[in-house]
Amino acid sequence: MTFPANEMATINDVRQAAQVDALTTLLEDLRAGTLSDEDGRWPLLHDVAALVGTQPEPGEPTPLPTGDARRRNLDAELKLLTFTVGTGA
Repeated sequence: MTFPANEMATINDVRQAAQVDALTTLLEDLRAGTLSDEDGRWPLLHDVAALVGTQPEPGEPTPLPTGDARRRNLDAELKLLTFTVGTGA
């Protein structure tokens, strides 16, 4: 299999596009009434239908950093210091 000459393209991007295309085609076939009873995509359709309206369990909230845990933005501090010294403020 070959990939387009896109230096940033990865196999995951290609797989994701293929999955979206497969789902789109499945929905189009379902709407058009061309999905046969023997079609092997019915389990996928049932999986999607079972997930509609469900929400994943909430995870642990991300703790907010404390004053000591915050990372310093040295670049911003330097720019602020330069601005303050340069304006005499």
